[in-house]
Amino acid sequence: AVRFRNFWFARVRYSYDRVRFNEFTPDFQPLASTQIYITPRIRFSLQTNENRAVYLSYSFATRKMVQFAENFYGREQRHELGLTARILDRTRLQFAGTFVREFLLDGTPFQNRRLLLTRLNHQFTRKLRTRVLAQASSNRRGRNFNVNSIVAYDFTARSALIVGYNYQRGSPLQPGDLGNEFFAKFSYLFHF
Repeated sequence: AVRFRNFWFARVRYSYDRVRFNEFTPDFQPLASTQIYITPRIRFSLQTNENRAVYLSYSFATRKMVQFAENFYGREQRHELGLTARILDRTRLQFAGTFVREFLLDGTPFQNRRLLLTRLNHQFTRKLRTRVLAQASSNRRGRNFNVNSIVAYDFTARSALIVGYNYQRGSPLQPGDLGNEFFAKFSYLFHF
């Protein structure tokens, strides 16, 4: 890891995971009995000065990987890009994007995954705050979109009122999709 004079930060990391799994053919037929594989991972990351009002981050990683839900063993290339902005000391806005390419060990493309994330935090007063998180993702099975948001008011250090809205929908539709959901929560900590 290196921190430069302008407070930029760079890091290169090599690590590995020990994973137990079956190796599969492209049509998901097992090739061998269960084994332990060592899967090396290489990661490079760079971040601009996080003391600035706006800063960026980027990372690239490559590794062999296992996805048990997909019966997949292959290689992954992952790119992540982020932007964070602090506005007037009360608002923090973040954007993050992830793009992942997955290949079988013979080089055959398996799937691309995309994830976009937006997060907004705003502190209106010392007691009133809000948070919104929006997330969109896609892979070979379809697309998903989620929004989670709350407005919270702290009456005292021990009591708060939280009102929120959540939205979750996939394409194609999934049984677990929430659709629209509103909720309210009041909490109070009793002192004995």
